[in-house]
Amino acid sequence: MADYGAPLTATRKSALYGPPPWHFAGRALSIYFETDPDNIDKLLPPPLKSPRDGPRAGIGRFSINEFVCDWGFGDEITWKSPRRGLCREGLIALPAVYEDNMGELDAVLWCDNDAEIAACREVYGWAHKMAEVHMSWPFHSQFGPGAHIGGVVTRYQSRVARAEVTLEKEISADDLPEWGSFLGFRYIPSASPDRPSIKELIVEELGEKVLTDVWECSAELELIGEDNEEIAELNPFKITAAYYLKNEWLKMPAKVIPLPED
Repeated sequence: MADYGAPLTATRKSALYGPPPWHFAGRALSIYFETDPDNIDKLLPPPLKSPRDGPRAGIGRFSINEFVCDWGFGDEITWKSPRRGLCREGLIALPAVYEDNMGELDAVLWCDNDAEIAACREVYGWAHKMAEVHMSWPFHSQFGPGAHIGGVVTRYQSRVARAEVTLEKEISADDLPEWGSFLGFRYIPSASPDRPSIKELIVEELGEKVLTDVWECSAELELIGEDNEEIAELNPFKITAAYYLKNEWLKMPAKVIPLPED
């Protein structure tokens, strides 16, 4: 295979991830909340800014995702190495704009899979951190209106965020909010004063996205944070919408935009 994720051994067998496209499938709960755009700006890396008008102005998204991924090695790793292909992820996505590029930036992410952490920090510019992330399963006999699904993010034995949704009614995927492009901010500091740091905006579009079993929900959300997090900057907020769904998508090669030096 071509050179991609380290370590670059002779066989590339030890690499954490291969080249895109990557195949994902899983389930997610998402809670949309309204907060002051000035609070959002505190968590966005310059020169990105929070938009002040439009449908996503001041609207953030907290999500917990549980999915399998082939990490660019082919679908068979998801059943031949089940734990390697499994990832649980929590995130806060915030509306962001740079010039004519508008979308969501995952300003804060937590997950439990080293391939996801390495690839997203090294390639896609998502600021992943290691954490314990869990999302409950409803009893099959109770699935439907009134079923509860909870999620929690824990880091260094401290609870960072907690979410709970209650299923209300099944809806069409077409009724979900639009979020624009997925944005990443790749910053790699230089190891030498003689070499510049890398600072780039990554603009992603998903390939072959499928959303099924979509439920509109009521929700509760706590953004707690701890000594190595700043998500409490988003308080106070107001929940505006919540959803639970199944999803499948391809992560494709992205557009890379160099950003100006400070």
